[in-house]
Amino acid sequence: MIRLEAKGNIENKKIWNWGIFGPAGIARAFAEGLKILDNANIYAVASRSEERSRTFAENFPVEKVYSSYEDALQDEDLEICYIANLNNDHYPLAKACLEAGKHVLIEKPSCLNSEMLIELVELAKTKNLFFMEAMWTKFLATTKKVNGWVNDGKIGEISSLECSFGFASGLDPESKVLALNKGGSALLDLGVYTVSYADMLFPGYPESICYNANTTADNVDITGAGSLIYKDNKVATFIVSVANQLTNYAKITGTKGSIYVSNFMSPIEASLYEGISTNLKDNKLIETFEQKNLVNGYEYEAMHVMECLDKGLIESPTHTWEDNINVLKIMDKMRADISLVYPEER
Repeated sequence: MIRLEAKGNIENKKIWNWGIFGPAGIARAFAEGLKILDNANIYAVASRSEERSRTFAENFPVEKVYSSYEDALQDEDLEICYIANLNNDHYPLAKACLEAGKHVLIEKPSCLNSEMLIELVELAKTKNLFFMEAMWTKFLATTKKVNGWVNDGKIGEISSLECSFGFASGLDPESKVLALNKGGSALLDLGVYTVSYADMLFPGYPESICYNANTTADNVDITGAGSLIYKDNKVATFIVSVANQLTNYAKITGTKGSIYVSNFMSPIEASLYEGISTNLKDNKLIETFEQKNLVNGYEYEAMHVMECLDKGLIESPTHTWEDNINVLKIMDKMRADISLVYPEER
């Protein structure tokens, strides 16, 4: 892993000053997890709306309230920026944060495309700063257990992954999940979880990538189905939707058994089975793992960021830059399948 160069007392620092950029719903959930950590200080909040920043500050112990990101980035005491803005704002804001000398934890998808992400990774390297996409699923105890079962050969050699993620959004054409000028997309908002889960489980890059979707007039996908075929005919299939509530599960099948994960993107329980019958009840239940979160699960990725910084790392060993780039490259191809192009890419 790449490490920070020695800079003053940064490696000895016990409490990290965080800034919350884009204080909407997911940022509030993240801050709920962050505020219980004794080595984290919710130092600042920033938004283009002063009212939104002040409303956030009424609910969290924030020291500084900013109505512009530019002003926040001039604050020398701000160390880590958590970016939770609209998808199309991720790249320019992360670039500004890195150029200002701030470490970055950025919500998924980290960028609209892999080219943007590669530029940010190179900038993080040049500036010697930590940068990570907030793929919180990877840091949850249940996900770690599932990975352990797979790596220990509990289900034999993994052969397939099936998963779904969907919710009924109301289909407002101006919403963040459907508006082209906000980086809307069922794939980018929800499929990023399914593709990342596949990338976590299967080694290498897919040999075949396919995505079909029902779209808006702007080619923004509403409901879609994707498939990834890896070496030796290993396959991952998924369904995503911002029109309908789906079962939001993951089923991993191997040559000897299977694993079922409810709410795989934010799981607290997983079951390990011997046997590969399509009906889980016909298989032998070997083990059920359950572990609730301290708060809501977001605390674990924040803990990981600070652990990396305390060790002098600028890249996470759990969710690497290569992981993130691979996922975005896959989604680039999938968006090409449905001719989805954002204004920032034209």
